[in-house]
Amino acid sequence: MKTVPEIRQALGLAVEAMKAASSAIAETRAAARTAAEPDKPAAEVKAAAASKAYDDARAEAADLAEELKRAEEAETVAARSATPRQTPEGTLATVPASPKGGDEARKMAPVRRMVADMMVAHSRGQIDAEKWLILAYGEEAAAVVKATHQLTSYATGGALSLPDFAETIIEGLENMTVVRRMQPQVLSVPGALIIPRETSAPSGSWLGENTAGTPGVFGFGDIKLDPKRLVIESVISRRLLDVAARGGAAVRNLEAYVVKRLREKTAVNEDAGFLRGAGTEFAPLGIRYQAVAGNVNAISGTTAAQIEADLRSLPLKLETANIVVQAGYWIMPPRTKAHLATLRDAIGARIYESIDENGTLLGYPILTTNQIPTNLGGGTETEISFVNGPSIIVGNGSDAEVRVSIEGSYQSGAEHYSLVQRNEILIHMELYADCKLERTEAMAVLTGVTY
Repeated sequence: MKTVPEIRQALGLAVEAMKAASSAIAETRAAARTAAEPDKPAAEVKAAAASKAYDDARAEAADLAEELKRAEEAETVAARSATPRQTPEGTLATVPASPKGGDEARKMAPVRRMVADMMVAHSRGQIDAEKWLILAYGEEAAAVVKATHQLTSYATGGALSLPDFAETIIEGLENMTVVRRMQPQVLSVPGALIIPRETSAPSGSWLGENTAGTPGVFGFGDIKLDPKRLVIESVISRRLLDVAARGGAAVRNLEAYVVKRLREKTAVNEDAGFLRGAGTEFAPLGIRYQAVAGNVNAISGTTAAQIEADLRSLPLKLETANIVVQAGYWIMPPRTKAHLATLRDAIGARIYESIDENGTLLGYPILTTNQIPTNLGGGTETEISFVNGPSIIVGNGSDAEVRVSIEGSYQSGAEHYSLVQRNEILIHMELYADCKLERTEAMAVLTGVTY
């Protein structure tokens, strides 16, 4: 028996056949009218064949349309009359119940609800989500999950909206991204937000008792946080759900797998925008391009002494601008960190032993990322940055939305793939975020780095 997606696909092919036959009819009839007298019988035969092909395709399309209507009606009735069943006992290792209101249960609740609803859609209502959650995660975990269920609708092959999922994903990003690991200020920004900032202020002076102070002139600017839309998609095999639907322990692996994939993809894409985004209508402006021009300088050379002088100049840029470096961080590609770790002085001693000992350089932590290109300039150059982390403002926009689809298709490059044919699930997540430097002097950049 064909499934609804299979019938839809066959119907689409029949419609395409009708279109092709219709074009063939027009062409063959035109050829028959203009053919020479000896060739007219052959041309008329071709026209008749094209007409028959069209009639056959139209009849097939009509039959498939009726079949699709019946299948959809049957599926609707089956879903309404389905009797939920429990996951088979004894095939899934039970988990000890978490303490009521436990942090772990609350943190993972959105993910567990997502997995539970994926199971319900995958089995077309044959699995009871609440009973399945109790068996897989324990009583208390299921109780916490119920409160986080926001919206479920599988009218288009499966869709799930989970605002609480933002906290779960973003919380994990702090250990994966560069920008969020630098202790930035994090604000919740439902829409565009303008924050006033002081750009200049008069200096004070020591005065006598009866001497009036000199009026000062204050300068003001603003910081505009305008969260941009970041879309992350992950495709996973339905085989994991197949195992879990029969009571296999794959379900907990699936939960961890989904979270891991989304965090990794989000981390890579978010850092790319926060560090070096182009600042277009749809992309944030990276902090690299927000640094004041006077803090962006080329290297003076590649000898150990020149490298030392260049590196020490970066924190000095911030201190000279009266930036209180509360939490300074180096940002560089892995190759640069490796080179600095191997630098030796005239007697063969390592110059920066702290890199291998505790991951610091001149007393400040090093964060490495491949989001800083190593093919700048002549094709081999890169950059080193020094940033005061708390001077970064991260604006989290509206809560993340997650959609899960088990039907339909997805695009990869110029190609489209059917989820049904490939036996896959598409998880689509989108969030809104922006990143700004509170003061443009809080970042210094060394360009033209060839090591």
